[in-house]
Amino acid sequence: MYLTTFPRKKLAQEFPDISWQPTEYVPPQQASSEEEAFAKFGKIGEHRDPLQILDRNLSAFTNVRKALFLDLLNPESMRSFPEHAYDLVHVGNVLHFTGVEGFFMLCSRVLSSTGIATVYGPFKRHGAFTTDSNAQFNDMLRSKSPQFGLRDVESEVVPIASRYGLSLVSVHDMPNNNFLCVFRKDSSKL
Repeated sequence: MYLTTFPRKKLAQEFPDISWQPTEYVPPQQASSEEEAFAKFGKIGEHRDPLQILDRNLSAFTNVRKALFLDLLNPESMRSFPEHAYDLVHVGNVLHFTGVEGFFMLCSRVLSSTGIATVYGPFKRHGAFTTDSNAQFNDMLRSKSPQFGLRDVESEVVPIASRYGLSLVSVHDMPNNNFLCVFRKDSSKL
């Protein structure tokens, strides 16, 4: 079973033999404006009942489970996920808005003994921005919240992943100045 923060219809359609478990963060209260929503929650626009919207949009696929609430800044929200039940955990465009620690804490808890975690999004590499546009994006994020911003793969993400028993396997260049980082659970590190 695969756990993902970005349930795409195409994934469910292309991989019908895989069970997908979508997740979403639901703010405790609605923001009064798009700007407030972005500053508080890393969301653009008001999102009403995001779990219901996900369920409705993905209801045609029998291989997609009912969407679950997930707050990567709150370990309590992770307790509802079954331990060691997932072969893959994927997040897309999330870590620059939320805690890296929470993501790998979740992975350590829910991944099977040989599970894989993949992280898609913009990152710094070896302490530097890879493009001017990523540096500008980081500045914009930091202006919204000091907790937001592009994480450095080597100096931030990898050490946290390692503390939770995951090792970096590879980093792939992706379109639009993004990367796909692949981690594997290593039970010997726990």
